[in-house]
Amino acid sequence: MNKKQNLPLILASLVFVVLLTGDLLLWFYLDYRRVEPPRLPATVHKVDAAAVLAGGPGRLRQGYDLLRQERTNFLLIIGANPRSRSRDILTTLAPAAAKEEKQLSRQVIIENRSYNTLTNILALRDLCREHNFHSLVIVTSTFHLKRAYHLCKKILPPQLKVYYQPIPPKSGVNSAVPEIPLTLRIKEFIKYLNARLHLAVCY
Repeated sequence: MNKKQNLPLILASLVFVVLLTGDLLLWFYLDYRRVEPPRLPATVHKVDAAAVLAGGPGRLRQGYDLLRQERTNFLLIIGANPRSRSRDILTTLAPAAAKEEKQLSRQVIIENRSYNTLTNILALRDLCREHNFHSLVIVTSTFHLKRAYHLCKKILPPQLKVYYQPIPPKSGVNSAVPEIPLTLRIKEFIKYLNARLHLAVCY
């Protein structure tokens, strides 16, 4: 069989691979998009811990407010800057927080070794096991919510009750999730696929 006779077979194989890849990506995307992470309901008066995935002052403020309102026993700050001291972090929450540093040090746990969402959730898993947490609320931004949710489902212990508190971009106030631009949704989905691949290969 010469090269000309091989060409249709090669093209057909390429088309099949492209279509199969497209179908798989579409299936993953639809599965990624259709979920609605459970919010922290008003009927749940307190959880064991509130975990802030570091990345914005609005997230820290929301987590701190949950602690101050006694809706959580512990505040976990995941992925903090390794160069930041606890006092620096507490000062960004509220001027009064720094004055209460000694008291809050028992309730605020700062994790500063993780550097992306995947390692954030792995570090969170270890903290939940270490402190025997049974319930948790994860505080993150609206555009980051679904990626965090899917990775939590894969990594966190299945018996752990997990809620989510979304923070709109450039806001410290919890509200309904706004419409997210398509480009940002696609970017988040690509990051999610990369994290899933890394999780499968390295962990």
